[in-house]
Amino acid sequence: MAPMRMHGRANESSLITQMFDRNERYKQASGDDHMLGTAIGGAAIQGRAAAKISRLTNLGGADREAFHHLVRKWRYVAARDDLVEEGDHLGHVSLIISGWAYRYKQLEDGRRQIAGILLPGDLTEALAPEGYAMDCSIAALTPLTCADIPLRALATVCEQHPAVRQALLWESFIAASIQREWLLNVGQRVGTERVGHLLCELFLRLRRAGLTEDNSFVLLLTQFDMANALGLSHVHINRKLAQLRDQGLVEMLGRTVRIPDIAALQAASLFNPNYLHLSDAAARSEVQPRLSAPAAPHRIDHNRLVTHGRRRQAARTPLAGAVHSVADRSAPSAGSRPRVEEAVRFARR
Repeated sequence: MAPMRMHGRANESSLITQMFDRNERYKQASGDDHMLGTAIGGAAIQGRAAAKISRLTNLGGADREAFHHLVRKWRYVAARDDLVEEGDHLGHVSLIISGWAYRYKQLEDGRRQIAGILLPGDLTEALAPEGYAMDCSIAALTPLTCADIPLRALATVCEQHPAVRQALLWESFIAASIQREWLLNVGQRVGTERVGHLLCELFLRLRRAGLTEDNSFVLLLTQFDMANALGLSHVHINRKLAQLRDQGLVEMLGRTVRIPDIAALQAASLFNPNYLHLSDAAARSEVQPRLSAPAAPHRIDHNRLVTHGRRRQAARTPLAGAVHSVADRSAPSAGSRPRVEEAVRFARR
């Protein structure tokens, strides 16, 4: 019996080690040791809370201090638990301090659509009336810490400090811009482009938050999460990730994603970072990019993006109510090539 007890203790020790390693990976991914429920200092929380709007607009000492005073209550949310549910009437907005969350809508039969990803520094709602009813649910993707900011107090600060209100208006505008891009992504891009586009967006947003290392980041979305966000099956997501790897556009080791050439992935995914409204420095790659990785069989050819496994697309023609012949539609538009070349130059800066 003694050997069995020792074996059981060894298994228990192994499980504890695995849990610790998993927690360490979560902490590294968030860039914050506090997301696992560790005691958090008020000054540290307030500093992180002001980081988001300070990136969007320059806040003076008085404006920054006024926003600091709003962040007095924070809470820990376990992974996959809801922060808020659809239909809740809330008197506060939440600022994600650490961890990831996501907005979602769900049908009665359980089918779910992820409508947005919230990263550290994001607000659940930038500007909202007090007592508003949530039209979607928000759940924690990982263990997270969030700060709840009362709407009445926030409205008072915005009235007394126009710079804070301006920053929140920017936040609201950017959130709407991202939502429009997600709609385009699901509605018009093909599978590989959807997956690549999501990876590009997450990389740039995480880099702005200081949560990337060189051209790598930790992807905390599962393939099921990506399927619910991109309107694909998880089997399809797996295949598209494999295609991106085969083309040399991404490298994956566990949950770590490395993008060897951010410009090449942007070109293959039809990604334009303008909708994120990042600063020029944040939008540029740290490493001098090249247009094509050696193992990536894709290129820009007039108004056609040619990728592995995808046929050549005819150039788009203006939809001015006129009927164009097939011959007209197959010819590249006169003004299309400069626009494509400009997009590629922007991605390579």
